[in-house]
Amino acid sequence: MVFGSDNAPISSRPWTFVTGGLGFIGSHLVESLLGDGVPVLALDNLDKSTYNPMLRLENLSILSKLARSKGTAFRFILGDTHNRPLIKTIFSANAVGCIVDLAARAGVRPSLLDPVGYIQANVEGFVSLLAEAKEAGVRKVVYVSSSSVYGNKPGRFFEDDPELNPGSPYGMSKLMAERFFALYARLYGLSGIVLRPFTVYGPRQRPEMAIHKFLNQLLHDRPLTIFGDGSMRRDFTHVLDVVAGIRGAIELSIQPGVVQTYNLGTSHPVSLFALIEALEEATNKKADVRLVPAPPGELFQTWADIKKAREQFGYCPKVGLKEGLSDFVRWYNKRVNP
Repeated sequence: MVFGSDNAPISSRPWTFVTGGLGFIGSHLVESLLGDGVPVLALDNLDKSTYNPMLRLENLSILSKLARSKGTAFRFILGDTHNRPLIKTIFSANAVGCIVDLAARAGVRPSLLDPVGYIQANVEGFVSLLAEAKEAGVRKVVYVSSSSVYGNKPGRFFEDDPELNPGSPYGMSKLMAERFFALYARLYGLSGIVLRPFTVYGPRQRPEMAIHKFLNQLLHDRPLTIFGDGSMRRDFTHVLDVVAGIRGAIELSIQPGVVQTYNLGTSHPVSLFALIEALEEATNKKADVRLVPAPPGELFQTWADIKKAREQFGYCPKVGLKEGLSDFVRWYNKRVNP
């Protein structure tokens, strides 16, 4: 099923094909591309296992309006990366220059309840996409992985760390997809880029994610549940910085048969207690914090080393946590809690 095509202009440039294009990060990436006149094909299956698909349809409305106002070619396809006949049709009917794969079942804790489903969605779906890309002659693929592939480690997380030990089925599914990607590129001459975002937040964030959930609880005077003793640290990264990183990777020239991996974070991890204090400041409210034991799979910290991305495609995060939380609170009050 294709939407947004009746009045969309014909593209004279290769399409950028974004899977998971209506999700949190995906919709921001598509918005950025359309705003710069880049033709976009967006695929999304509106999966309801994580959150209400109506939120993604609202993103589709935003993107369709933007495409019309900019006169930029935009197509949305309702479907799944597992559907190889559909992907084959997309590639045969459109000149795709680059694939950005954001299609995934996300979340550490939900993956503990359905490890098989996560492997099917995050590994098998991506491998199916690679197979059709190879057949269609699409040579550049950007795979958006996760910092969850690292597992628990002291100090900074480096891309070339040989000791990756994910603590959840979600992290393992992402690592398996990365490794299959490297093999596929080597065998068939694809140009590959793997991006590992770190704890992304911002407008349109999924409702079950920590900052969204904490803000909801804070504004409605409900207790905030914190795992562990509050010292757990995260490298919180604003979605616009992640999008800037993806855009930089799209433009990067990679030798055929090679996969390069890059972290997308801020390199400034923040404790959960410091996050709560920043949210209190942004909302002018006092949190009632309840501590509970951390569930299996939770990392004590995430800490991105971003030197490689900075040096090779100019990645430079610009949104600090205070500014980013103020931005998120404004969006929340306008969209979720008017």
